[in-house]
This record gives sequence, structure tokens and C-alpha cells, in this order.
Amino acid sequence: MNKFSKSLLAASLAISAMSANAQGTVGELLDGGAKKMTKDQLVAYIGGTKLKGPNRTNEILMDIDLKADGSFSGNVNNPQRRIASDTSGKWDVDDAGKTCMNGRLIAWNMAFNTCFFSYRLGDVTYRTLNDSEDRATTVGKGLDPTKAN
Repeated sequence: MNKFSKSLLAASLAISAMSANAQGTVGELLDGGAKKMTKDQLVAYIGGTKLKGPNRTNEILMDIDLKADGSFSGNVNNPQRRIASDTSGKWDVDDAGKTCMNGRLIAWNMAFNTCFFSYRLGDVTYRTLNDSEDRATTVGKGLDPTKAN
């Protein structure tokens, strides 16, 4: 995979709001008192918010509006490599609390589809690709969305 493709992949992962910086495991979170976020909590948490800022490596800058109607749009930018793209798509939360984001990086006509579960410990949200049944699953600290004006 060349550097350009890696940057595109990083951008699409950044949009998923994972900012996957390992913080431990689902088991450690649960032992610490974390709770898996429900569908209703996630819809209220995500809808009408903005993801703005860098990913965990500070390589990708995001400015994404997550609309209450389940759509999103915005842009991702890698200033060091001088690549950027507008993005748009849909987000959804199923009854099990799985959040999925399906969209496109428009400049490269590149599709992405990513899903994750969310846990809350105090004021921090964590993301994992697997459900809580696997206590050894690694978690990453998520970007906290801010309410859009």
C-alpha cells in the first residue's frame, strides 16, 4: 500500500471518529464502571454535533457535521501531505448500540463503511469494533462531538 493510499485510509478511519489510541480493553472499562451506550443515548449524543479537530496522530484534521437526520458532511485534510477531500454519507445506530458510518471521500470517489460500539467512563467515550461479549477487545478513545450551532 503506497503512502497516498495509506493517507486515504487514515482519512476514512478518522471520519469514523475512532481516534483509535489504545486505552485498554472492554473488560478493563467495565471493571472501572464504564457502561455501554444505548441506541437512544448514542442518537442523542451524535445527532446535531460536529467532529472538529485532529486524529490521534495529528495527521488528519476533521471538520464533520453529524446531522440529526442521520446524514453527515464535511471535510478531512492532511496538511503535511497536502491532500484533502470533502466527505458525505449516512450514520445510523442499531438496536444493539452499533454505530455505522457509510460514506465517500468525494475527491477520490472512495467509499468507506465502518461500525463500532461505544462505552462511556466518566466524561470519556471509548470505541471498540466488537461488542462487550469479548472482554479482551482493545478499545480506543473516541473524539467527543460538540453540539453544532
